[in-house]
Amino acid sequence: MVEIKKHPLKSRVDMEKLQRGDYDYGIDSDNKVIAKKCGRWLREQKAKIYITQAEVFAYYNKNMRGIGKMDQLIAAYRTRMRQKKWNNPKFTGPILNVTVPVGREAVIECGVDNLSTFKVCC
Repeated sequence: MVEIKKHPLKSRVDMEKLQRGDYDYGIDSDNKVIAKKCGRWLREQKAKIYITQAEVFAYYNKNMRGIGKMDQLIAAYRTRMRQKKWNNPKFTGPILNVTVPVGREAVIECGVDNLSTFKVCC
């Protein structure tokens, strides 16, 4: 767990004393969310219950605009440049950031089989 000097997170013992569904959160120096829990498995009922997601987390996830998905697609569809001078990610990274997600999103959202015949859906 990341320690935050000015506003430390509650300890595990303190969190266990709170009611189910209560949460504690912190912000690191780069404003990234440190921890999030929104579901819990109950052994007695053998079912998963969902805890209401904090508004802070919901707003963060809503406004990410595909950043995590873009990283996932770049990792999955990484193109390999065969020339030695282009193997550096400084050169290939920006190309992948533009080409991979745009082409993949067009296929997913519009159901296009061939990108050469792609037309805007909306």
